[in-house]
Amino acid sequence: MPIDNPNYQSKSTKLLQELLKPPRIYDPIVLIDIGAAGGARREWLSITDISRIICFEPDVAECERLNKTAPPYIEYFPNAIGEISGKFPFF
Repeated sequence: MPIDNPNYQSKSTKLLQELLKPPRIYDPIVLIDIGAAGGARREWLSITDISRIICFEPDVAECERLNKTAPPYIEYFPNAIGEISGKFPFF
């Protein structure tokens, strides 16, 4: 079944929902998306009532676009995440 189908639930979505049933250790659950071009992972959108989503997207224009329409539980930061600090070519 294709992911574009609104009734589609991936195995990871089902697993997340099962693992996050109360009682939870942390509330809200903080999810981190590194490389968030196109938006936060779709699987995570089914648990936004108990989560906060932090996304990193080094493409500044894409990050700005995403932040303009982001709901309050999702934040996008225009940073790359890696082992070494510095400036690098980005393709």
